[in-house]
Amino acid sequence: MAMETQGVQILRLSSTADVSTSRTIDITATAVIGVGASFVEAGFSTGMFLLLSERSTDFYRIKSLAGAASSIINIYGNFRTTGTTVASLWGFGSTFIGEITDFTGPGGAGAVIDITSIQSTAKEKMIGLRDEGQLSMTMNFVATDAGQIAFISDRAARTKRTYVLKFNDAATHGCDFQGYAMQFSIAGAVDNKITANAVIEISGAVTYTTGV
Repeated sequence: MAMETQGVQILRLSSTADVSTSRTIDITATAVIGVGASFVEAGFSTGMFLLLSERSTDFYRIKSLAGAASSIINIYGNFRTTGTTVASLWGFGSTFIGEITDFTGPGGAGAVIDITSIQSTAKEKMIGLRDEGQLSMTMNFVATDAGQIAFISDRAARTKRTYVLKFNDAATHGCDFQGYAMQFSIAGAVDNKITANAVIEISGAVTYTTGV
């Protein structure tokens, strides 16, 4: 079944952990983290993103907290990892980039490498590393929007961030990737609104998941 565009969110993860204390935990292969006695839920909150030290490019969104007595965090989807322990767990907040009217991406292509030799009977090729390209957005410019302000700041500082594209469907699918705020420009005209165009240059792989 098709997913509607209305309600899609693009989130920018904060640069520092909202929970500064490392957590030693045990993980299961399900959507629940079962943790040891040293773990406490203080500092974690619903909607926060989790980062596991052993999977530094994977983020998991908190669905609910089971309570301090049980010391369990429920997440959307399943862990894309195996094993029994994780050395450290951090919680990251996110900033919603507001007033987006349309977006394109992620999208890109790998280089085509010509491997034709004099023994070839036709052109032979192989594909190089995939380039995930860019994500471009158009939005209503709002000077007080926290997400737009943060994006402008990231562009000035040339800061690489993790972004999450959260789709609007019952299974809460989405994708996450790292990238740079490469472009932010505004435009206006008579009898019209002020718009902004923004471009994220993606660095590394895009990971599609259930549960963001």
